[in-house]
Amino acid sequence: MTLRKKISGLGLAGIVLTVAAIVGVLLVMQGKVRTRVIEEVNALGASECSKIAKDVYLMLRTQDDLLRVKLEGDLKVAQEMVRAKGAVNFAAPVSWKVVNQLTKQSQDVELPRMLLGEYDVAQRQVPEASADFLVDKVGKLTGSTCTIFQRINEAGDMLRVSTNVRQTDGQRATGTFIPAVEPTGKRNAVIASLLAGQSYFGRAFVVNNWYITGYSPLTDGGGKVVGAVYVGVEQEKIPAVRQGIMQIVAGKTGYVFVLGGQGEQKGRYIISAGGKRDGENILEAKDANGNPFIQEMVDKALATRDGASDFVHYDWQNPGEAHARPKVTATTYFEPWDWVIGVGAYESDFQEAAAQVQSSLQSLLIWLLWVAAGSLVLCGVTSVIVAGKIASPVVSL
Repeated sequence: MTLRKKISGLGLAGIVLTVAAIVGVLLVMQGKVRTRVIEEVNALGASECSKIAKDVYLMLRTQDDLLRVKLEGDLKVAQEMVRAKGAVNFAAPVSWKVVNQLTKQSQDVELPRMLLGEYDVAQRQVPEASADFLVDKVGKLTGSTCTIFQRINEAGDMLRVSTNVRQTDGQRATGTFIPAVEPTGKRNAVIASLLAGQSYFGRAFVVNNWYITGYSPLTDGGGKVVGAVYVGVEQEKIPAVRQGIMQIVAGKTGYVFVLGGQGEQKGRYIISAGGKRDGENILEAKDANGNPFIQEMVDKALATRDGASDFVHYDWQNPGEAHARPKVTATTYFEPWDWVIGVGAYESDFQEAAAQVQSSLQSLLIWLLWVAAGSLVLCGVTSVIVAGKIASPVVSL
């Protein structure tokens, strides 16, 4: 090999090694950067879901406070209208077929007719068309459901003798009663408050669904609790809450949903995507890998406090899709309403930034290769010329 070739070869080798090192480092870093960006983007996606869950939690807390203020006012309206009718008193006994609102078991009882002054409270055998019930007037004034209860026995079971609360068949729930002791053996919180002479505000089961409620005791001339007045709003049908939740979008296609948290309501859809699956219990649902992810969501939510979120990652495949895709759901618990709040989205919804970074890295690599090729040509020609100039004087010696 001539000296000229050796010199030019050494020059080109240095250039090739330098370019190869740069390209190699870029290729290695491209994979690492892409992985890091995806991790960060996924974390940002989970964070967005968590923030939405906290916002929904705060919305519910605000709504709960507002409802309590409303129901306190509605209850005062009902109490005033009851007082305006006159003092609680009783007339000749009448027969009732009463139904336990929890067990649906019925029994025949005989109770004295409940009066407010001379006003007959009971809605027994009164045609709907000619009805002029106090509870309906309260409902028109306040927008809340209203009931007047009569105490059945010493235990404190409370019978709906007049109500505008409807059963599933559309009929008034007159004749149903709240048992003082629930089937589990637990004292009913509403009854316990009333028998203690105290008002009750909060979530309570009413006939066939959960309501946000207010109750106050009715007493006779001797101060004994002989009944109660109730006002309430069906929890699942509060328009501002339901519409507000259903309109939220997480990422591109994610959404907010609400499940029941405990007891018979555990895992039941209260608010589903578009309201299409409301009422369906999905506690036993499994993801694409066979994991009971809904159970995990509920359990993690119940362990949260003050709107903090926990996360469930799972693979989900919709009908008609070729393969499962990873999803993340932030979940938290609003205890006053026993609502598990879930905010779920596909991880791909948040990965546009990762795709843009990957595209930029690939463009950079292509440009670098073109620059490297140009540099090799330019440097090769320069190296040959320079090598010739160096080698010629040496060879001529």
